[in-house]
Amino acid sequence: MKGIDINELPDRYRDQAIRQIAGSIRVSSAAAHVEPNPGDAPHGQKEATRYNGPTCIRISEYRHRKTDFDGSSIKYLIDALVSAKVLFDDSPAFVSKIEKEQIKVPKEESERTVVEIWET
Repeated sequence: MKGIDINELPDRYRDQAIRQIAGSIRVSSAAAHVEPNPGDAPHGQKEATRYNGPTCIRISEYRHRKTDFDGSSIKYLIDALVSAKVLFDDSPAFVSKIEKEQIKVPKEESERTVVEIWET
């Protein structure tokens, strides 16, 4: 099983996923950043692993405050993985299972989203 940190995606796809995830969250006050600024370290253009067969995906969200389970849409994240050519397609023939979990972290820790993908 190999985990993919959203910050490891090429800039174009990472930014797209972050914007789409942030846009899917509804809050009553000003929108907060979903992910910390990834500009603290240089990001090179990495070649992502390509999955061409059936896969399982686990999305782990580490947040200071848990949200409603439907508070962040995973559809946009999966679509970004297809756009980035990490996944060949997001149809049931290629994605057999999606798991989502939320983990509450102390304020001292950074919020982050970790995506793990493995072939079945």
